[in-house]
Amino acid sequence: MKIDHFAYGVKDFAERSAFFTDVLGLQLIRTGERHSTGTKIAMLADAGKNFKIELIEVTSREEEGFKHLALRVEDVDATYSALLEKGLVSKRPPHDLPAAKARTALLEDSTGLNIQIIAYAPDSPDIQDSET
Repeated sequence: MKIDHFAYGVKDFAERSAFFTDVLGLQLIRTGERHSTGTKIAMLADAGKNFKIELIEVTSREEEGFKHLALRVEDVDATYSALLEKGLVSKRPPHDLPAAKARTALLEDSTGLNIQIIAYAPDSPDIQDSET
């Protein structure tokens, strides 16, 4: 497993997007909407796409902050099963993310930490130009 990105909830989506791109120099890879809420998401990356930050629009200041740690894996389904056997709890079973050209699942550890596991197709916009 390899750290892929972390997700951060933000109330002022436009302001925080500008901060990460204009001030910190990250590049915008893609934008979209969360299917469950219709709120905005944006994936930002460093120059080599070796590390990414996913911004997730939230509706209140109380929801702002760290959302999940994402780990890149070779096989989401096998890793998901192995992590369940090790005591993690499923929050969302394996499923496809068409916009990212990826397969993913979301689990939770005993302390409440949300852990996303993700595997990308070779032509995913989230990893093109990155070192493997």
